[in-house]
Amino acid sequence: MASRPTPAKTAAVAPGLGRLDLALALLAGLLSLALYTRTLAAWLLPGDSGEFQVLVYQLGIAHTTGYPVYMLLGKLFITLFPIGEIVYRVNFFSAVMAAATVGLVYAGGKLLSGSRLAALGGALALAVSCTFWSQAIIAEVYTPGAAFLAAVWVGLLAWRETGRPRPLFVAGLCGGLGLGVHASLGFAGPAAGLFLLLHHRCWRTF
Repeated sequence: MASRPTPAKTAAVAPGLGRLDLALALLAGLLSLALYTRTLAAWLLPGDSGEFQVLVYQLGIAHTTGYPVYMLLGKLFITLFPIGEIVYRVNFFSAVMAAATVGLVYAGGKLLSGSRLAALGGALALAVSCTFWSQAIIAEVYTPGAAFLAAVWVGLLAWRETGRPRPLFVAGLCGGLGLGVHASLGFAGPAAGLFLLLHHRCWRTF
Protein backbone atom coordinates (compact mmCIF):
# COMPACT_ATOMS: atom_id res chain seq x y z
CA MET A 1 0.00 0.00 0.00
CA ALA A 2 1.50 3.32 -1.04
CA SER A 3 2.28 5.79 1.71
CA ARG A 4 0.60 9.18 1.76
CA PRO A 5 2.72 12.14 0.60
CA THR A 6 4.17 14.35 3.27
CA PRO A 7 2.93 17.97 3.60
CA ALA A 8 6.29 19.25 2.37
CA LYS A 9 6.07 17.25 -0.86
CA THR A 10 2.48 18.28 -1.45
CA ALA A 11 3.28 21.95 -0.85
CA ALA A 12 5.99 21.79 -3.49
CA VAL A 13 3.32 21.12 -6.10
CA ALA A 14 0.58 23.58 -5.14
CA PRO A 15 0.52 26.42 -5.69
CA GLY A 16 4.25 26.58 -6.55
CA LEU A 17 5.93 28.36 -9.42
CA GLY A 18 6.16 26.75 -12.84
CA ARG A 19 7.80 27.84 -16.06
CA LEU A 20 4.74 29.83 -17.05
CA ASP A 21 4.93 31.73 -13.76
CA LEU A 22 8.59 32.53 -14.34
CA ALA A 23 7.72 33.73 -17.84
CA LEU A 24 4.91 35.94 -16.51
CA ALA A 25 7.17 37.37 -13.81
CA LEU A 26 9.79 38.16 -16.46
CA LEU A 27 7.16 39.68 -18.74
CA ALA A 28 5.81 41.90 -15.96
CA GLY A 29 9.33 43.03 -15.13
CA LEU A 30 10.25 43.77 -18.75
CA LEU A 31 7.05 45.72 -19.40
CA SER A 32 7.72 47.75 -16.28
CA LEU A 33 11.32 48.36 -17.30
CA ALA A 34 10.20 49.59 -20.72
CA LEU A 35 7.83 52.04 -19.05
CA TYR A 36 10.45 53.29 -16.60
CA THR A 37 13.11 53.62 -19.30
CA ARG A 38 10.74 55.69 -21.43
CA THR A 39 10.12 58.11 -18.54
CA LEU A 40 13.57 57.95 -16.91
CA ALA A 41 15.26 61.14 -15.71
CA ALA A 42 18.42 61.65 -17.77
CA TRP A 43 20.01 64.52 -15.87
CA LEU A 44 21.67 65.41 -12.58
CA LEU A 45 18.98 65.61 -9.91
CA PRO A 46 18.68 67.79 -6.80
CA GLY A 47 18.67 66.64 -3.18
CA ASP A 48 19.42 63.08 -2.13
CA SER A 49 19.17 61.82 -5.71
CA GLY A 50 22.00 64.08 -6.83
CA GLU A 51 24.05 62.96 -3.84
CA PHE A 52 23.54 59.32 -4.78
CA GLN A 53 24.42 59.98 -8.43
CA VAL A 54 27.77 61.44 -7.41
CA LEU A 55 28.63 59.08 -4.56
CA VAL A 56 27.78 55.89 -6.43
CA TYR A 57 30.34 56.90 -9.05
CA GLN A 58 32.90 57.83 -6.38
CA LEU A 59 31.99 54.81 -4.22
CA GLY A 60 31.53 57.22 -1.34
CA ILE A 61 29.48 57.27 1.84
CA ALA A 62 26.14 59.07 1.81
CA HIS A 63 24.27 60.61 4.72
CA THR A 64 23.22 58.39 7.61
CA THR A 65 23.10 55.37 7.33
CA GLY A 66 25.60 55.46 4.49
CA TYR A 67 23.75 52.89 2.33
CA PRO A 68 26.89 50.75 1.74
CA VAL A 69 25.26 47.89 -0.17
CA TYR A 70 23.41 50.35 -2.41
CA MET A 71 26.68 52.11 -3.18
CA LEU A 72 28.46 48.85 -4.00
CA LEU A 73 25.66 47.51 -6.19
CA GLY A 74 25.21 50.85 -7.93
CA LYS A 75 28.93 51.11 -8.65
CA LEU A 76 28.97 47.56 -10.01
CA PHE A 77 25.95 48.31 -12.20
CA ILE A 78 27.26 51.51 -13.77
CA THR A 79 30.61 49.80 -14.39
CA LEU A 80 29.19 46.71 -16.08
CA PHE A 81 26.50 48.54 -18.06
CA PRO A 82 28.09 51.64 -19.62
CA ILE A 83 24.86 53.07 -21.06
CA GLY A 84 24.90 56.86 -21.45
CA GLU A 85 26.19 59.32 -18.88
CA ILE A 86 26.95 58.39 -15.28
CA VAL A 87 23.89 60.17 -13.89
CA TYR A 88 21.66 58.34 -16.37
CA ARG A 89 23.13 54.97 -15.39
CA VAL A 90 22.48 55.55 -11.70
CA ASN A 91 18.88 56.49 -12.50
CA PHE A 92 18.60 53.41 -14.71
CA PHE A 93 19.80 51.25 -11.81
CA SER A 94 16.67 52.31 -9.92
CA ALA A 95 14.54 51.36 -12.93
CA VAL A 96 16.11 47.90 -13.18
CA MET A 97 15.62 47.25 -9.47
CA ALA A 98 12.02 48.46 -9.69
CA ALA A 99 11.40 46.05 -12.56
CA ALA A 100 12.95 43.24 -10.51
CA THR A 101 10.60 44.15 -7.67
CA VAL A 102 7.59 43.87 -9.97
CA GLY A 103 8.67 40.40 -11.08
CA LEU A 104 9.23 39.31 -7.49
CA VAL A 105 5.85 40.67 -6.44
CA TYR A 106 4.25 38.51 -9.11
CA ALA A 107 6.11 35.46 -7.77
CA GLY A 108 5.11 36.25 -4.20
CA GLY A 109 1.51 36.86 -5.20
CA LYS A 110 1.34 33.55 -7.02
CA LEU A 111 2.79 31.68 -4.03
CA LEU A 112 0.41 33.46 -1.68
CA SER A 113 -2.83 33.25 -3.65
CA GLY A 114 -2.30 30.49 -6.19
CA SER A 115 -3.90 32.77 -8.80
CA ARG A 116 -1.87 33.96 -11.77
CA LEU A 117 -4.42 36.64 -12.58
CA ALA A 118 -4.36 38.08 -9.06
CA ALA A 119 -0.57 37.95 -8.92
CA LEU A 120 -0.13 39.62 -12.29
CA GLY A 121 -2.75 42.26 -11.56
CA GLY A 122 -1.13 43.10 -8.23
CA ALA A 123 2.35 43.29 -9.72
CA LEU A 124 1.29 45.56 -12.57
CA ALA A 125 -0.75 47.74 -10.22
CA LEU A 126 2.38 48.27 -8.15
CA ALA A 127 4.40 49.01 -11.29
CA VAL A 128 2.17 51.91 -12.36
CA SER A 129 1.36 53.25 -8.90
CA CYS A 130 2.34 56.90 -8.60
CA THR A 131 4.73 56.62 -5.67
CA PHE A 132 6.54 53.51 -6.89
CA TRP A 133 6.84 54.81 -10.46
CA SER A 134 8.22 58.14 -9.25
CA GLN A 135 11.02 56.36 -7.37
CA ALA A 136 11.80 54.03 -10.27
CA ILE A 137 12.97 56.82 -12.57
CA ILE A 138 15.39 58.66 -10.26
CA ALA A 139 18.50 57.79 -8.29
CA GLU A 140 17.11 56.61 -4.95
CA VAL A 141 17.46 53.71 -2.53
CA TYR A 142 13.78 52.84 -2.37
CA THR A 143 13.39 50.54 -5.37
CA PRO A 144 16.54 48.53 -4.55
CA GLY A 145 15.26 48.28 -0.98
CA ALA A 146 11.88 47.13 -2.28
CA ALA A 147 13.56 44.47 -4.43
CA PHE A 148 15.41 43.01 -1.44
CA LEU A 149 12.27 43.12 0.69
CA ALA A 150 10.25 41.35 -2.01
CA ALA A 151 13.00 38.73 -2.32
CA VAL A 152 12.80 38.09 1.43
CA TRP A 153 9.07 37.41 1.29
CA VAL A 154 9.29 35.29 -1.85
CA GLY A 155 11.94 33.22 -0.08
CA LEU A 156 9.78 32.82 3.01
CA LEU A 157 6.72 31.86 0.98
CA ALA A 158 8.73 29.41 -1.12
CA TRP A 159 10.06 27.84 2.09
CA ARG A 160 6.51 27.49 3.40
CA GLU A 161 5.36 25.82 0.19
CA THR A 162 8.30 23.45 -0.34
CA GLY A 163 9.61 22.88 3.18
CA ARG A 164 13.15 23.09 1.81
CA PRO A 165 15.80 25.12 3.63
CA ARG A 166 17.38 26.82 0.61
CA PRO A 167 14.63 29.47 0.11
CA LEU A 168 14.92 30.34 3.79
CA PHE A 169 18.66 30.82 3.47
CA VAL A 170 18.10 33.06 0.44
CA ALA A 171 15.54 35.08 2.39
CA GLY A 172 18.01 35.56 5.24
CA LEU A 173 20.79 36.61 2.86
CA CYS A 174 18.56 39.10 1.07
CA GLY A 175 17.35 40.47 4.39
CA GLY A 176 20.90 41.00 5.62
CA LEU A 177 22.04 42.66 2.41
CA GLY A 178 18.85 44.70 2.29
CA LEU A 179 19.76 46.37 5.58
CA GLY A 180 22.76 47.84 3.78
CA VAL A 181 20.46 49.24 1.11
CA HIS A 182 17.98 50.81 3.51
CA ALA A 183 17.88 50.27 7.25
CA SER A 184 14.08 50.34 7.28
CA LEU A 185 14.13 46.73 6.12
CA GLY A 186 14.89 45.92 9.74
CA PHE A 187 11.25 46.59 10.52
CA ALA A 188 10.37 43.52 8.47
CA GLY A 189 12.35 41.36 10.89
CA PRO A 190 9.62 40.93 13.52
CA ALA A 191 7.07 40.12 10.82
CA ALA A 192 9.41 37.53 9.31
CA GLY A 193 10.02 36.05 12.75
CA LEU A 194 6.28 35.78 13.38
CA PHE A 195 5.86 34.12 9.98
CA LEU A 196 8.46 31.52 10.93
CA LEU A 197 6.76 30.84 14.26
CA LEU A 198 3.34 30.45 12.65
CA HIS A 199 4.77 27.91 10.21
CA HIS A 200 7.00 26.11 12.69
CA ARG A 201 6.03 22.69 11.31
CA CYS A 202 8.25 23.36 8.31
CA TRP A 203 11.28 23.38 10.61
CA ARG A 204 11.23 19.59 10.78
CA THR A 205 12.66 19.53 7.24
CA PHE A 206 16.01 20.67 8.62
